Amino acid sequence: MKPCNHFYLLLMTALLFVTGCSDNMRIFKKSSLTARAALSGDTASYYHLRFGHPASPLYQDATDFRAILLDFGEDGIQAIGGLSADKLIQHCDNKVIVQDMGGGSIWPDDAICLSFQRGIDIYVREGDVLQVRLTSAQDPAMGPRVGRRGELGNEIFYEMPLTDEQMTELFGAPDSVFDKFVQ
Repeated sequence: MKPCNHFYLLLMTALLFVTGCSDNMRIFKKSSLTARAALSGDTASYYHLRFGHPASPLYQDATDFRAILLDFGEDGIQAIGGLSADKLIQHCDNKVIVQDMGGGSIWPDDAICLSFQRGIDIYVREGDVLQVRLTSAQDPAMGPRVGRRGELGNEIFYEMPLTDEQMTELFGAPDSVFDKFVQ
């Protein structure tokens, strides 16, 4: 095996481990939020959060997800509801136009994926925010931080991956939770 191929094999194995890919998983759903967790016994570790979907865009979501705070690192903290597609496009160095994704693509041809540091991807189209995705990193200090304003106006932040308790504190009780076990 060539050294380069060996490196990519190790990298892919590490990515599977880091992203929480496991045979046992928990799916947390509330309105337009879908969260995935690796499940070890009764302990869930939420490594992927997705707000919005092309069929149910985030900008149309009537829940209080718009008050959820994202930490953009050097670019500061912003509420999801305060995200402007035009400003995001101006501040993002890594833009990918989502087009020609194949016959089964769920995204409109003119959607743009904006990738930010700290595992934040935001899909926009015609000035609207369609979806926000947060994915945890191997080093929690480098992964996304998500939060909300507390009752006293203070900000509560958690680094991903999140626990069941943190999910409920941030987003409220789920509409549904599904556990998938593979033997």
